[in-house]
Amino acid sequence: MNNAKNNLPSPDACLKKFFYDNEVFADLFNTYAFEGKEVIDASILETSDSAYVESVHTIKGIEKVNRYRDIVRKSAFGAQFIIIAVENQNKIHYAMPVRVMLYDVLGYSTECRVLGIEQKQEETESWTVDEMLSSLKRAQN
Repeated sequence: MNNAKNNLPSPDACLKKFFYDNEVFADLFNTYAFEGKEVIDASILETSDSAYVESVHTIKGIEKVNRYRDIVRKSAFGAQFIIIAVENQNKIHYAMPVRVMLYDVLGYSTECRVLGIEQKQEETESWTVDEMLSSLKRAQN
């Protein structure tokens, strides 16, 4: 075997390194999603956690789900907060929309769990039955 070929980084590793640069990352989204308009400013992008770990209740019991996005950035636009991500693929992945939705659901599930823990530290005597079942209050005070 050719050792030089075996020492080359994988295409996935190369693309992760390439898109790690906030300028490149912002350019990708500005070009593709915003038709070249500079909507996303690279200087305000922050690295975000790309790991999603949640416990899921199934008929078999509680199972742990671990998923990792390739590259994730977050930023605030006034009162709005965005999370944008890149998934590198060198082959067509027909189920990628479902995979990305799973990442989103795991992220939202984590947010709900954390918010529920924070809310339960407050007095729960005034909670409705629906709020107790959901482990979340209907509205923030």
